[in-house]
Amino acid sequence: MTSRLDRLIAIDRQIRRGEFPGVRDLCNIFEVAPRTIFQDIKELRENLGLDIRFDKIRNGYFNAVPGKKLPNFALTEEEALLLVVAEEMLWRYAGPSFQGALHSAIHKICDNPSARLGLKPDKVEKLVHFLSDSTCQISCKLFLNLYFACSSRQLVEIVHGNRSLCEPCICQVEPYSIVHSKDSWHILSFNRTNDLFCRVPLAEIEQWRVLDEHFEQRELIALDDWIRFLH
Repeated sequence: MTSRLDRLIAIDRQIRRGEFPGVRDLCNIFEVAPRTIFQDIKELRENLGLDIRFDKIRNGYFNAVPGKKLPNFALTEEEALLLVVAEEMLWRYAGPSFQGALHSAIHKICDNPSARLGLKPDKVEKLVHFLSDSTCQISCKLFLNLYFACSSRQLVEIVHGNRSLCEPCICQVEPYSIVHSKDSWHILSFNRTNDLFCRVPLAEIEQWRVLDEHFEQRELIALDDWIRFLH
């Protein structure tokens, strides 16, 4: 299965060749539903600025302004190098659950022929070393779910351990930011259950569920001051 970016680039390439690909043709090539192709064409038109039109006679799409091209997705070698180093740093700070997805993403970028990079991640790993072990172990899925919950302002229900209580705590929180402080990752949030602002170590979260309910940021919170206080 191809990624959406790969599919958009391939659709644009076929259109530029003058092949006038139709929806059925593209569905067969990428093994996706017609709805997906319609969404891709919409993306090329509205967000990537291409004047893609449908020719009823040829029963396919064409670019009405051939000089208009997709933006350049390639990275410089310096940018790719920073990504490879950042991968290793995040693994050291967050644990091995991140390693598989990050390693795959980095290699896709560096091995992409359109990127034309001479950088090889394996070579970088031999030249850049981190001597300290990972400071904490957290779930990659948990990290990503909390990040997107912070971004979209969505309520999260969490079950986490409590040192003072024998039983785990169950609460609903408004997540604001994920912070690495004092050798561990924390979610800064407002706890609706206890009606107070709190920070919960990600390593202590046993279960979680992102809810459909959205929230407005509370005016009482000065997030930057809160983060500075943690340091």
